[in-house]
Parts: sequence; structure tokens; C-alpha cells
Amino acid sequence: MSPTKPFVPAPAQLPPGADVGLILAGLRGDHVYAPTADEFALEGVVANAKSRGIELSIVVVPDLPANDRQLRDLATKIGEQTHGTVLVLGRDLVGTNSDSIPRVRIDAAEDVAEGQHGDYVGAAERFLNEVSQPGLPFTEITLLLCGVTAAIAAATAAAKRRRAKAAPALEPVATL
Repeated sequence: MSPTKPFVPAPAQLPPGADVGLILAGLRGDHVYAPTADEFALEGVVANAKSRGIELSIVVVPDLPANDRQLRDLATKIGEQTHGTVLVLGRDLVGTNSDSIPRVRIDAAEDVAEGQHGDYVGAAERFLNEVSQPGLPFTEITLLLCGVTAAIAAATAAAKRRRAKAAPALEPVATL
């Protein structure tokens, strides 16, 4: 990127044959857009997610995309029109978008769900189990570290004051 040319984001690359309008219409009723054979089981995963407080929509794209970026771009396009978390499953790859779950947790769950070789239900269950695990309590950890730092600073200041009181007064040095 040169200083004279502005940064232009790459256009979204959707998987071949992906019709966002058709997918959104399919998601309206049960939050699942998938081949008929997997639809009922994936509806169970969506219901399980809802019971865990996660609004999940699952899209299955059986055509193997060239890379997972296409699936993430598709999830992002769908996420612009819906709320919650969107999980797009390819044969071995996963793409996601969420307006409620941090990206780091979503990426970790993607890693667990990938490589399922067309087992869309298994991939969705693995994703849900990983994303619904409680994360590290960063707020509490930060408050604890701030408290420890403040205690150390106060102890250092108190020790410095005690040493200053206990130190004998220095006599002026006579010069010849």
C-alpha cells in the first residue's frame, strides 16, 4: 500500500451458485438452510443453541468452495440481514459471522468444526459446543491485576517512608 493510493477492501467472494436472497428466505422459518437430509437434525442444533442463549442460523453449502474466505464472506452477507450468529458449512470448511460473540471465540469454534468431511450435523454440534464454553473472565483478571499492582505500589511507598524515618540524620562533611 503506497501513501498515494487509498486502501480498498477486496470485494466479497461468495461460493459458486450461492443466492443470498434464496438462503435468507430459507432461514426465515427455522434458521436452517440445508439439504433435506440434514435439515431436521440441524434444526435440533439450532434449538440446542437457543436453549444456551445463542441465536444461531446454519447454512450448508454442499459445493466445495476454493477457500474458507468464501464461506466467511457468505456468512457476513447473511449476517448483515439477520441477527445473531451465522454458521456456513462447506464440505470441510467453515465460515462464520456474529454480532454477539467475540471473533476470537468464533475462530476457535471454527477450528474445531472444520474437517468433518460433509458431516454437517457433527460440525454444527462441535461448533456449538466450543462457542458455548465459557471464556476467560478478562474483566475479573484485569481488576485483579490492577488491585495487585496498586497493593505493591502502596507497600513500596510505605516501606520507603519507614526507611526515611529510621535512617540516621547525616552529619555534614567537613571540608579542609
